[in-house]
Amino acid sequence: MVNLFLEGFDPSLIVMGVLLVLMVAMMFWQGNKAKKQQQDYLGLLDSLRIGNKVIMKSGVIGRIVEIKEEAPGFKTIKVRSGEDSNASVLVYDINSVAGIVNEDALNAISQQSMKQEDKGGPPPRQEDKTTKLNGENLSKSKKSKAKKSS
Repeated sequence: MVNLFLEGFDPSLIVMGVLLVLMVAMMFWQGNKAKKQQQDYLGLLDSLRIGNKVIMKSGVIGRIVEIKEEAPGFKTIKVRSGEDSNASVLVYDINSVAGIVNEDALNAISQQSMKQEDKGGPPPRQEDKTTKLNGENLSKSKKSKAKKSS
């Protein structure tokens, strides 16, 4: 009886069925992941307050000095960037905020760079793997090739 049922059955249909189920599962997983990221971002925007230090998607870092609702669902913020004498106030759409700056981490980084400057210069440069070719700097290898061709 079982042989009659499986006699005309193609096994590749099982593989296609499994792949189809996997694709549908991945779509749901990605959709839930994107929805969670969007909810986290909207929570970040709701938590913004005057005085928060933020980083914008353009890379500008500054403090929020004003949050204003221009129209229903459209907010703008004024961000003050720079020191007292060189400060600029910029107006952004609230969706331009990339994140809130962790001031403790920022202070630690600036103190570390100050210590390096006190020791006699900038921090040591880390080697960039893309600038190396067989242990030589690319610019040096180009110069040596130019000398050899002369």
